[in-house]
Amino acid sequence: MAKKLNILFLISEADPLIKVGGLGDVGGTLPIALKKLPKEKIDRTEIDIRVVIPYHDQIKQKNWPTEWLLNYKIQSRRGFKDVYLSKALNTEVPIYLIDGMPIRNTGVYSSNTHRDLEKYAFFSVVAFEFCRKINWKPDIIHAHDWHTALTVKLLAQNRSFDPFFSRTKSLYTIHNLPYSGGDHSDILDLYDIRPAFDLDFPDYLRNLPMAIGLDSADHISTVSKTYAEEITTEAFGCGYQTFLRNHKYKLSGILNGIMMDQWNPATDHSVYMNFDVNHFENRFANKQHLQAARSKYSLVCHGWTYDFSKRN
Repeated sequence: MAKKLNILFLISEADPLIKVGGLGDVGGTLPIALKKLPKEKIDRTEIDIRVVIPYHDQIKQKNWPTEWLLNYKIQSRRGFKDVYLSKALNTEVPIYLIDGMPIRNTGVYSSNTHRDLEKYAFFSVVAFEFCRKINWKPDIIHAHDWHTALTVKLLAQNRSFDPFFSRTKSLYTIHNLPYSGGDHSDILDLYDIRPAFDLDFPDYLRNLPMAIGLDSADHISTVSKTYAEEITTEAFGCGYQTFLRNHKYKLSGILNGIMMDQWNPATDHSVYMNFDVNHFENRFANKQHLQAARSKYSLVCHGWTYDFSKRN
């Protein structure tokens, strides 16, 4: 009999609904790749993976087709907050959209760290309660970067006395360690979220979502083995290196993959000359084509122009 593995996949972006950078690629493709894993390679396990992202204004502006599911409320120290849950249509895996006042009238990200933390703290709390509202118990909560770190913390705070999450484990993936979220204890207090308490964290990091996620996760992964090593060093650890060195037993580096139907140089129409392993010489022709185009990027604020055509 096939086993079943429920994965709650929390991320701030998921292509094609919303993509600002690399997180959008991961959110849009990794769940599909996991869903398509041959069962014989994963011990005959059926994967039920559900993606949850904020219902960003930019998604609404696209008029992406959705199905309304339900409304509910979450509690905060300033009273109850309304939540609106929808599901995106025409997607290969289920993608749920969380909406509410802290998510509206904001960009996906901004330079206002307080506003961003309020948005993503609300999202993290709502995503945690989402499972209970649809009566679906996740075996794994897979959270990505600081935007979803507080869900990992909520699991750690509640698992010991909440039967619904008693068997749920967390995986926290670091994509960009320097981006740790804002230090705003009032937002943490609003949702009863405790700071990171491990003594390996400097005091100035304890209220940052990144530290809180690292402190609470059952396992931590990064986007490559090299990055997993780099972030344990002073040069790249951003203050987290001592914690990460002392917790290497739960730190893994897994190289980001690509969807070959999207990024296949043998068939990609945006490539000047297609190439594959048997026609690798065409890759050099692509470089020559770019150099001949004399593409220039002017950095006016620094008063100079970098000319890629002069590179060897």
